[in-house]
Amino acid sequence: MPSPLFLIFFGILGTSYGSSIGSQCTNFSFPNFLEIGACLQSSGDLCSANTEGIVGFTVDLVQCAFSGLATVDVGSQRYLLIEFLKFLLRAETDDFVVVYPLIIAVCKGLSGVVGTITGNILDINCGKLNFDRKVVCGKPIFISVEATTPFAKCLGKNGLTCDGNTPVYEPVALGSVKVLACLVVYVLTTNPNEAGAQLGCDLLAIVSRTFGSAGSALLSPLLCALQNALRLTCSSLTC
Repeated sequence: MPSPLFLIFFGILGTSYGSSIGSQCTNFSFPNFLEIGACLQSSGDLCSANTEGIVGFTVDLVQCAFSGLATVDVGSQRYLLIEFLKFLLRAETDDFVVVYPLIIAVCKGLSGVVGTITGNILDINCGKLNFDRKVVCGKPIFISVEATTPFAKCLGKNGLTCDGNTPVYEPVALGSVKVLACLVVYVLTTNPNEAGAQLGCDLLAIVSRTFGSAGSALLSPLLCALQNALRLTCSSLTC
């Protein structure tokens, strides 16, 4: 089962803007871009929510974020997904030094094939963000939660803001992905039942979709290892 320690990998992005609703409640904000806020169906007011309520919001937030990510260029999708997996793998496997280079190698190999086929007209760079200036920040997503919860720890490392229709630069995108990774570990650790299992399988499906059939085949051993480590049984993955 995933270790909450994994987190510190992440939390650059929840921007704490104060503490207030009662002595135990703290307010944070999460960047709103790629229509994440419009997609959310759950309230971020989690001060009185039980574990199930917090998990429900987290699953909603993660799914909306990756749905939005699917609308940008393939290179940016792969880059941010690789960063997400990097932090997750650091906590979940002792083979990080082997697995992470494998992911990078697969991405570069796929990029090389695309470049050859298109005469290098289409360049998919898995090592940088290619967001254009049309990807901008909206009104922040505010989240209130008891300061003593692991959920708050994921959001507590602050420093970045995203507001006012400003372009989404790399630090904001990477920080957001890091926070999401921390929250995923929180869900899998505190709620390893149907909701947690579905989220884990959804993420593995996202990896397969983002890297395509060829990349998924090469990454199959890694995806199966992740499935086993997280104690999942995903219908979309055959091991």
